[in-house]
Amino acid sequence: PAAPPAPTPGRSAAQRQREIATLLMRLDAMLKQSAELAQTARERVSVGGLARYRRFSRRVRDFFALAALTQERLDAAPEEMEDLIDPMTTALERLHARMVVQFVEGSAGFFASFARVKALPIGTHEMCGVELRGVLEIRKFLDDPLYEGERGQALRAEADRIAALIRRVMDRIPPLPDFGDEP
Repeated sequence: PAAPPAPTPGRSAAQRQREIATLLMRLDAMLKQSAELAQTARERVSVGGLARYRRFSRRVRDFFALAALTQERLDAAPEEMEDLIDPMTTALERLHARMVVQFVEGSAGFFASFARVKALPIGTHEMCGVELRGVLEIRKFLDDPLYEGERGQALRAEADRIAALIRRVMDRIPPLPDFGDEP
């Protein structure tokens, strides 16, 4: 999705409120779309499953990029919006937490099945390397105090299990040869 224009100093508090509300609605829509993509990825894992999973993980990365932009807009909100900033920040934190949970659960479901696929496609090692970095980035989110407690502990353990599954898949198939230094 195209990023909304940068806030301009001459915008009113009402315009900024609408802008942030629009961003929050866009995040909610992305959350729902990523749930559908995760389900699609899990349906046929052995044939084209990794490509479908990558569409899901790309949507998740897009979500977090837009969430960061939304947080910037909230941080830059004028003082007149002070009474609205807290509820909007809470809404953003909830959406963020839901996406983290959805990503961990969707990835766990996909890689639990994908690790059992007998014939892995060429390039799996490299594609899984990209996805492993994504899982490790999400794992960093789980160290935030927002994820303290039993649920956070379970999510951290699940993220660690997903990373181990991805590494196991990567160990099964060699990386593509690097012909970059060849004459």
